[in-house]
Amino acid sequence: KIPHVNPDDGTTVPKSALKDNNGVKLESFIFDVCESSEAMAALSVTRSEEFSPVKNAPGNPVDSPDSARQIFSTLHSGWLTAAGASIEAGEGLVEVSAIVSLSGEGLEAFDGMTLKRPLLVRGASEAAAAAATTAAGADDGAG
Repeated sequence: KIPHVNPDDGTTVPKSALKDNNGVKLESFIFDVCESSEAMAALSVTRSEEFSPVKNAPGNPVDSPDSARQIFSTLHSGWLTAAGASIEAGEGLVEVSAIVSLSGEGLEAFDGMTLKRPLLVRGASEAAAAAATTAAGADDGAG
C-alpha cells in the first residue's frame, strides 16, 4: 500500500485509506550483490563499536543520521574516558579524528583532563590546547 495523489482532485490518498496493494516497493540491500560478486568477504565486528545503520530520515530516533552521530559520539566519549579524561555533561557531540585514533589508542595525553562539549579532537596537539583551556578556566573561576 503506497500513499499517492488522487489525479481527480489533487488530494493525497493516505495508506490508511487503501484497501488493496496498489504498487510494488523496489528495495535493494548491500548483500543482494553477494551472489553476483566474484570475490566476497565478511567481517564479524562488535556492533556497538563498528555498526550504526542509517536508513531513516533525519529526526528519526533510530537508524538515522542523528542516531548514528550520537552512537559515534558515545563511542568516542568512552575512548577519552578510558584514557582518563572526564567529559562534562551537556549538549554537544564528541568526536576523535581518525588521524588521532582509530580505536581509542593514543589518547593518554587527555588523562586527568576535564573536557567540555562539543568536542572535536583533530590532532595530538589538541590535548595541550584542551589542557591550556582547562587551566585558564580554573584560573578565572569559570572552571
